[in-house]
Amino acid sequence: MKQYDAVVFQDRTWWMIEIPELGTISQAVARSDVQSQARDLIAVWLNVPENHIVPPRIRWSAPRHFDRISDDE
Repeated sequence: MKQYDAVVFQDRTWWMIEIPELGTISQAVARSDVQSQARDLIAVWLNVPENHIVPPRIRWSAPRHFDRISDDE
């Protein structure tokens, strides 16, 4: 099975996990959960058992913050 890249960055308290090739994103509470969450995301997206997924390459990115934009802006 193919190995995917996971681009990971921190958004305040969450670790955001993006799989660019699949066009999907998820999150993890702790940095230590990133690898397993990324693998689970790929498995769910491809509808295959998680044990068939090669652990993704983790690419750490600079923190980003997505603050809510108010309705009056």
